[in-house]
Amino acid sequence: MATSAANSYLIVGAGCFGASTARYLKTTYADADVVIVDSAPFPNPVAASHDLNKIIRAEYEDIMYMRLALEALDAWSADPVLRPYFHKTGVVWGVTPTRARELVHGYEDILGQGGSPVELLGVDEARARFPILGQCELQGASNCLWNPHAGWGDAASALQAVIQDAVDHGVRHEVATVAKANLDEENLNASRREVLAAEIL
Repeated sequence: MATSAANSYLIVGAGCFGASTARYLKTTYADADVVIVDSAPFPNPVAASHDLNKIIRAEYEDIMYMRLALEALDAWSADPVLRPYFHKTGVVWGVTPTRARELVHGYEDILGQGGSPVELLGVDEARARFPILGQCELQGASNCLWNPHAGWGDAASALQAVIQDAVDHGVRHEVATVAKANLDEENLNASRREVLAAEIL
């Protein structure tokens, strides 16, 4: 049985959220005891973030998601652990005029007037600039948005790198199946043993 301490954290699941939270906690609070419990060695192939690739972009109508995505884009571009797995190819979206306006307004709410990184193109203009679009139907789209700052991430490799960096900084990764979490007492039963922590995430 582990001993609970005031600065101990137990994280259930080592996907994108669990891995990044563990890494953040350990780099922010170096003396904290941080444990990740997951059902398989990392990177867990059943995690949603274990994938060949993910589009890294900030084109969300919800301003909160856009703000978070912009922070994530900064991390993908600057963090030495993530940067090798980010491929800044840009992205083209087929959009309606209404959606285009909403996205531009969202960017400008966050980045200021004129701060939107996206360029509005006509469908024919987009096809001329990006021949790979060829005869794509782009159903329902009367315009295209081009964002040169977006790209794609090698998701599984990035996930493994984040967990490995967390482990290298002192996070413990344990393979176990969680049977029950007792949030009132901040403990859980994992593979027939009890694990305690001040905080369970």
